Amino acid sequence: MPATKKLIKYGNKVLNIMYADDNILLFTDKSIKIIDKNTLSPKYTIANVSKYQSIHENKIVTVGENVKVINFKDDILLTKFLLDNISCVTLSSVLIGVGKNSGAIAIHSIIGGKNLINLNIFKTKIENISFYTDYIVIAQSKNLIKGINIIEKKIEFKYNDTTNITSFTIANDLCFIANQNNELKIYDLKNSRVIDTIYLDFCINKMKYENGLLIMQYENGFQALNIDTLENFVIDEDVKPIIFDSQNDELIAVDTDYNIIKYTINDLISVKEEPEEDTFKVKFLTVDDSSTMRLIIKNSILNNFDDVEVYEAEDGVKCLDILKKNPEIDIIFMDWNMPNLNGSETVDKIRENPIYNHIKIIMATTEGAREKVREMVSKGVKGYLVKPFKPESVVPLAQKMIEIVREEKNVQ
Repeated sequence: MPATKKLIKYGNKVLNIMYADDNILLFTDKSIKIIDKNTLSPKYTIANVSKYQSIHENKIVTVGENVKVINFKDDILLTKFLLDNISCVTLSSVLIGVGKNSGAIAIHSIIGGKNLINLNIFKTKIENISFYTDYIVIAQSKNLIKGINIIEKKIEFKYNDTTNITSFTIANDLCFIANQNNELKIYDLKNSRVIDTIYLDFCINKMKYENGLLIMQYENGFQALNIDTLENFVIDEDVKPIIFDSQNDELIAVDTDYNIIKYTINDLISVKEEPEEDTFKVKFLTVDDSSTMRLIIKNSILNNFDDVEVYEAEDGVKCLDILKKNPEIDIIFMDWNMPNLNGSETVDKIRENPIYNHIKIIMATTEGAREKVREMVSKGVKGYLVKPFKPESVVPLAQKMIEIVREEKNVQ
């Protein structure tokens, strides 16, 4: 059970829950209960509201027979207008509505409800929608996700899964996509490609990224996935949540008995951490100006080998800085073409210092640069990867280097 947990027995049916500044909002079928996020004690109630949809700053947007925009702190109705939508998301001064059985979105101003843009996106019903940037909206219908530029009215990218998508969420430039096959795909939004697939033993109904953890809710509980290590663990074996929300270092959930439980995310991570064992770990450093390539190499190593650590650097200058602080690093995967200090120049700098003579270096380069890599062998380069390469290409090279390092250090 997590180290930090607060619980209050609410008892009444809750349809949704959400953080809003220093408050927690509980949505019932006809009212919104505002409670203090620290003490979980009730503050006040907003009555006679329809189904909750979205929130931005101090504004609650609800949808029923019409759209209402309410300042929840003052319980003031800011505006009300008709809109044939059942699902909305908001950002700044605009609201995006999705029709009941429609593959189209309608963009309105929050104050006044003026229709600004209408876009047909899918042939089938939109299931979920979210903002990626101020002008790119990500929408999902069945097994298809599209990124729509609402300013230029065009499709920026799309992803087609092999089965129906159950949930998706965005963290930085990554989109986490869950499907009915219990798969969690990590999709690089900038490069429009899947960079990793995680296989789970449950189907995700909802997920949200917060403070380094991907919180995942499923039928019988909820788990957290550590984005750095790609380890997942049960948050609380005693709780079966029906809804949850997170903010900064806090996670709040409502269970099947309508109890409200609050956790501290940092404590969830610390509870998972096990006492350090006195074991030898092979230490890697991946050097590439592309964060996507660094992530591919890092995940390929962490997902396939035990007792390893992986450091990251975006160029040769940062690589040398990391080596000064961690001269015990064993293996480097290095890109050839980088700003500030390229791969060849960085290797020269490394080989100038005898303290780094033990380091095994693997270069990543394009097809036309193979001859250059062969020239680097005399400087201590042990192998190379030809770009573009698949994640599984990293594994045999890493395996070979690990075996050499362990043999040299007489570690079984």
